[in-house]
Amino acid sequence: MYFTSLLFTTIASLTLTNASALLARGVNDACAPQTLGSGPVPPRTGPGAFQKFGTFSTVSTSATTPSGYQRTFHNQLASTQGSSYMGLYTLSSYDTTACANLCGGSVGCQGFNLYFERDPTLNSAPGCANPPAMTTIGCTLYGAPPTSGNLTNVGQFRQQFQVVIAGSNGYAMIGSVSTTLADYGVNPNN
Repeated sequence: MYFTSLLFTTIASLTLTNASALLARGVNDACAPQTLGSGPVPPRTGPGAFQKFGTFSTVSTSATTPSGYQRTFHNQLASTQGSSYMGLYTLSSYDTTACANLCGGSVGCQGFNLYFERDPTLNSAPGCANPPAMTTIGCTLYGAPPTSGNLTNVGQFRQQFQVVIAGSNGYAMIGSVSTTLADYGVNPNN
């Protein structure tokens, strides 16, 4: 009994020590593990293969438009950027309703962009310049309707790792500041 208790205490102590060390190490430290995304990872994980992965296209083109919103673009290889940016949420699935609920619960939100992003599993640094890839699902909120004209974030390099976007859809809240998307030069069939 004493041995079992001692063994458990030792294991618990080691586990807490390791957990504390991991907590002390920030996600921004060189080569630190990043929070894993929940999107599917293509069998070939290079940036080009990521953008051509059929699942992303299928999911984005078949995504339902949430009630109260109008789709402004779909299945693009870039995400929106702009001065009306209100924040980024990482979702566990490509869920237009969940993203719309985040927008609807944020004062001033008039639209959102939902997309798949190829991200590194480790914080890229000289010792891990091109780590394995993962897929995160981003939901960004905006204080103006997202349009194809704002699709300027095509990714970036983090050391040798290339972040890219796929399956990017935009949705504008119906009845937002502008009465029609045409005021923003948006063709909803795009």
